[in-house]
Amino acid sequence: MKPSPFRSLSLLVILGAAAIAILLWWSRGSSQEAIQQGGGAPKLQSREGRKASQGFEAEPAKAAKPGGETPQARTGTREQAPAIRILRGNAVLPGGLSASGGFATLHLASENVPHSFRGIMNAIAEGKASTSLPAFGAHSEAIARAPIATDGSFEFRDPDPGFRELRIEHPLASLPKALRFRVQEQGTQDLGTLQLSLAASLIVQVRGADGRPIPKASVAVLTPFDSAQFMKPEAFRDMQELMKRMAPVEQRCNEQGIAVFFGLEPGPAKLIRVRLKGYAQAIRELRLEPGRRRVLTLHLVKGAALSIEVRNQQGTPLLDCQAKVHYEQRPQLQNHYQNAGLSQELIKGKDGKIRSSSLRPGPAKISITSTGYLEASLPVVFHYGETVERSVTLDRGEMISGRVIDEKGTSLPQARVLLLDETMSASLLGFELADFVGKDLIGRKLKAGHGIECDEEGRFEIGGLRKGEKRKLMAAATGCALRITDPIRAGSKDVEIRLVPTARIIGRVLNKGSREPTRDFVVRAKIKAWLVMERAIAQRTIKGSKDGRFELAGFAPQRVHLEIESPGRQTHTQRVDASSGTLDLGDILLDEPSGIAGRVLGPNGQAIAGAELRIAKGGLADMRLLSAMSGAAHTQTNAEGEFLLQGVPLGRHRLLAEKPGFALCRSKAIQVQAGKTTKGVLIQLSRGGSISGRLIDTDGIGVAGWTLSAQSQRNATMKTGKSDADGRFRFTGLAPGRYEVQASDLQRITALSMQNQEPDRVSTGGMLRLVTESQKHVIKKKLTVKEGEEQRVELRIPTNKADAGMTHVEGRVWIGNEELTEGLVELLTPGQASSPMLATLSPRGFRFRTVPPGNYRVRVRTGVFSGALGEVRDCLIPAKARHVLPLHFPGSSLAGRVLDRKDGGGIPSAVLTLEGEGALAFDSLENAEIGQGVMLSGNDGSFRFQGLAPGRYRLHAQEPSLLGGGGRSGATGWIDIGPGQKVDKIKVFVDAAASIELTVEAHGAKASGALVRLLGAKGRPAAYQHLQVTDPEGQVHFAGLPPGEYYLSVDDGAAAPASTKLLTLTHKEHCQLRLKLHPGVFVFAEMAGRLPKISEEDLYAWSIWDAKGRLLRTGSLPGSILRKTLQTQGRLALGRLLPGRYRLRIESRSLGRRELQGSVPARGEARWRLDLGR
Repeated sequence: MKPSPFRSLSLLVILGAAAIAILLWWSRGSSQEAIQQGGGAPKLQSREGRKASQGFEAEPAKAAKPGGETPQARTGTREQAPAIRILRGNAVLPGGLSASGGFATLHLASENVPHSFRGIMNAIAEGKASTSLPAFGAHSEAIARAPIATDGSFEFRDPDPGFRELRIEHPLASLPKALRFRVQEQGTQDLGTLQLSLAASLIVQVRGADGRPIPKASVAVLTPFDSAQFMKPEAFRDMQELMKRMAPVEQRCNEQGIAVFFGLEPGPAKLIRVRLKGYAQAIRELRLEPGRRRVLTLHLVKGAALSIEVRNQQGTPLLDCQAKVHYEQRPQLQNHYQNAGLSQELIKGKDGKIRSSSLRPGPAKISITSTGYLEASLPVVFHYGETVERSVTLDRGEMISGRVIDEKGTSLPQARVLLLDETMSASLLGFELADFVGKDLIGRKLKAGHGIECDEEGRFEIGGLRKGEKRKLMAAATGCALRITDPIRAGSKDVEIRLVPTARIIGRVLNKGSREPTRDFVVRAKIKAWLVMERAIAQRTIKGSKDGRFELAGFAPQRVHLEIESPGRQTHTQRVDASSGTLDLGDILLDEPSGIAGRVLGPNGQAIAGAELRIAKGGLADMRLLSAMSGAAHTQTNAEGEFLLQGVPLGRHRLLAEKPGFALCRSKAIQVQAGKTTKGVLIQLSRGGSISGRLIDTDGIGVAGWTLSAQSQRNATMKTGKSDADGRFRFTGLAPGRYEVQASDLQRITALSMQNQEPDRVSTGGMLRLVTESQKHVIKKKLTVKEGEEQRVELRIPTNKADAGMTHVEGRVWIGNEELTEGLVELLTPGQASSPMLATLSPRGFRFRTVPPGNYRVRVRTGVFSGALGEVRDCLIPAKARHVLPLHFPGSSLAGRVLDRKDGGGIPSAVLTLEGEGALAFDSLENAEIGQGVMLSGNDGSFRFQGLAPGRYRLHAQEPSLLGGGGRSGATGWIDIGPGQKVDKIKVFVDAAASIELTVEAHGAKASGALVRLLGAKGRPAAYQHLQVTDPEGQVHFAGLPPGEYYLSVDDGAAAPASTKLLTLTHKEHCQLRLKLHPGVFVFAEMAGRLPKISEEDLYAWSIWDAKGRLLRTGSLPGSILRKTLQTQGRLALGRLLPGRYRLRIESRSLGRRELQGSVPARGEARWRLDLGR
């Protein structure tokens, strides 16, 4: 007995993800082809927020021409003449905060781009993928931009008329969905108030092992789509937004090794990936939080190299070979992304050789393939900086040979035959995957030149099969329909594949009554696809027809469901047999539209607004999810509960009414007549019953983030949600009946989806292999729901082997004597200051389910816009099942407002930095993010820092700007606070900022490419924009600085680092100075005692500070290189230093923090003894 697919929640998600992956694959290929052919499509970006700049500042518009025009985009203002057209609006942040500091942008858009799942499939059927689908996951460049004023308003003057999209560029927010509309020919057009959602921005600094910036590296933000999104009908009704979220956001670093991203969507943890030829790719897992800017430092090291010669058994090089490097999976990332793009790399061969110099270290298996040959596997171990050389001979294996003929038995020369992979040759839960994907879609690979071309006699020979294996073949030829064979056993000979001519349907479409030709209509042929779904295999759009005639051709002969749509007319449907020759349907008459009108009321007779109504079809077809996928007609009630559903087929129908919080309701049977609207239909909803429960592990601890569903096939209901921080969930509005509650860990599917975002890695086979595994992790319970009652259920997750060796961490947070019950707790890896693990604070405290034992830093935030509480704490997570981590912070606080010095008004969303004389000042190797001692002011400029220890502090404030620097700023003097003291009414005035220009000389010339750090009076990094690289003239420029005291430290790698004298800056002051670097002497750190255990998975970061506490140099090494260096050389080279006293710090997760004091003589070399074994 075949298992019910409805019961396989994971299968629904996987197949949905498979369809998206295939569409992405096809749209990428089509868009690339269109661009290569010089099509007129606009230049594409990956998505909103993709490109803000190539450095710390967003790329400003180029110099304006007279009239406000720029070569790149038209600004929102024009001064020469009165405006003919004005487009205006207002943008606000959540809570009514002004969205000043950003831009509103206009983009070209098309009214013909499909947005629904059904529209996408229809576009593919009509052969318009190359013009329609590239818009998915892509954005055109802005054609006009307007700054958002301090009150949130923006205005475009004389924008070009036409269909447009409006988006928002802002460092802290974005428009949840692009606004699509038509710009009118003249007059004022008000878009109203646009409610922005909090977004995130990210600054990525790419460094080498020596701490120097690496330019031109490719930085990508990989955003995994939430697999649970495919359980939401809205996703299939507007898939463009969903697919844009899936698209990787990618750009290259500037000369300072910096890439900046604005408008990123917060949510599930993302992967930040950095690639550059010759270096091993660097990957960090990172969670972006709404309304915050993160700064992440990633280090690249020279990669391992691979060289493989690939030949056949005759010794001939195989030109089309490729290799996949499958790394061993290691549980080093919290969200199991090692199962995705991290676990494999694809390398394409050239001239029979496969080469790469950018591989990561560790044990791996290499799979070498070539069309028509069996796969070969090699086990290898990669090491940084070393080359693995191999020679491989591929075997042809078993063959399938035969001939392609037409229906008369005549050979078809130049026909193409494709061996379908194991995925498309298999079935899953009773469904043929090739049928689900579609023969026409698979056949596009043949049209693109894949497969084997037959000889003049139509003969083919395909190898690469294992003995006894069965596979399907696909064949295609000009004028013939595609054909997929039944499975054929390897070794078969004289196989005949018979192709038949494509089908053809003709006819004429007329308006019923007048019998005039219908001018605009769409005709499509559909077949059954999956479950109750239908899929178009051919479509034709007719516009401005004079005679109403159409021809639909190019599909395989078969029985099809013909559908004809025309604006303002009833949709015509009929089953036709197009299995032989040309089918002439004659005249087809389109009637006036029929419909149903009525009201939806609640249990007490109140009007229900926003209820969704659709036609009941019975069984699975009534599920809202499948209804949305099929594009079935639906409507919603207005504020009075009224609805009008048009385009209803003739006959007797029932309506389904549904709204969150109410049970699904079926109406009585309603008679619909041709060209008429049946009125007065009344539908009354009930509250139904509910299900609540908790998802726990074997220790009884709540498990967060799993996908829960309540399913009832009889009630056509499938509601989904996620378990909260305590593992709790609840479903309401359930119609009485029998339900099955399921819990699924869809992170595995999410991980695979990230792999499928990579070009050349679309793998429905990988998804299939995941099906069986995912079903093992589905926990189920059945229960009965009754009207007005709540049923309770507890689901227990069995032990996961992947969690072995991990520690469960839990605790509570106090500020003074008061417990904190809201906020975020972060665990950061020492030495990296990135990729924190996060837990939500609740009245039950906080919990981290799986933490690798080791040394961490813990940080607590009280809210989205707030800074960290007090100082960042060091903590050791022991290797045991459970660890309690109580966090106590002092009760002192600082509060006040950021004000404009000119008018005294509050400055909203100003970036405030709290500088302390003690540990609160930035004391990590890099000031890695805006957050530690940093917060944003409220709408009136207000702020509050809590959890402070007694001591001296001062505040720096910077006015918000999309450009990320160069604006107004201000600072306070030093403020003393005692134990438990709350200092309020602090005023921070902002005014014109100061700036510093430094010229660096070394070796008798201008020092180009030297690393310059901006340090505060205590010698620590002064701001999240503290790092720059000198230009070819040896210069750097720091702008937007508040008044205060600063140092600049300079390191060019070849000479000894040096620092300027202490600089005291006032408002508007511009300081110019020069600094000359000197050679210094070599310094080495030698190991004292036995060599400690060094973790290859850790990054060991080190830093050097001078006697005044100024940061001079940083570096990092992967554990594998550090271990090899110490084993072979016994010491670590730290570069050159000037004579004097210094402090060396080394830290990592496994090591914690180690420090030593050392001195450097005037000549010779310095050897510092470092004990890492303590």
